[in-house]
Amino acid sequence: MCSLFDCDNPVEAWQKVVNPGEVIGLKVNCLSGYGSTHPILIDAIIERLKEAGIRKHEIIIWDRLSTDLEDGGFK
Repeated sequence: MCSLFDCDNPVEAWQKVVNPGEVIGLKVNCLSGYGSTHPILIDAIIERLKEAGIRKHEIIIWDRLSTDLEDGGFK
């Protein structure tokens, strides 16, 4: 993100794409096995979003089915 937005602070980079009060949807892919979205990556993104001013209840993680999320390691 820092390289993409030419800044040194990752929180500053995230603040260029999100604003406090917005609801952020993170679409994950839990069907492709090896190429699936890893929960650790999503955890890191959520931490940066929170640092940028997005509240936890304003972040939605979704996939096709709730069972797909559970099978992919999301709670």
